[in-house]
Amino acid sequence: MTAHIRIQATGESAIRVTGVSGDTEEDWRVVHKIARAVTVPGIDGVSCAIPTYESVLIEFDPEKTTLQAMHAIVQAVAGELDPDGPLTRSPRKFVVPVLYGGDYGPDLADVASLTGLSEEAVIAAHLAPTYVIRCLGAPGGSPMLDGPELPVPVPRLKSPRTHVPQGVVS
Repeated sequence: MTAHIRIQATGESAIRVTGVSGDTEEDWRVVHKIARAVTVPGIDGVSCAIPTYESVLIEFDPEKTTLQAMHAIVQAVAGELDPDGPLTRSPRKFVVPVLYGGDYGPDLADVASLTGLSEEAVIAAHLAPTYVIRCLGAPGGSPMLDGPELPVPVPRLKSPRTHVPQGVVS
């Protein structure tokens, strides 16, 4: 089965590959599999591949390869991968200890109020799932995860904090 993707040039030395199957899980797996496949030894000219939730930016050295060659490589990779298969056979697991409330969770009361849940129910909802790291973001390679199942979406703060202590889960 061929992956459903769209390939777009982003300048003369990068392409963006987007999963367009309509299934967010499949698109996430596909772009991460493509990112891994194009960064293996033997594919000349690829500088890096930066996958996100539904797309991957592939940067390459235009002195070693061309936009057309990268397009063909991505098409070939997409034609060979299994979009439904797992991303990895042995996922790494991390246990992250979390403290809630007070200085360690100044938004707990606000999230509880916004969702109509008790603070204990918000904590239980946060602890319930096993999270998947979808991509790495800023600052400093912070892991980006899906959020817990809550009755309503929790918006970002109107004014971002200028400092968050090291180790805080945000």
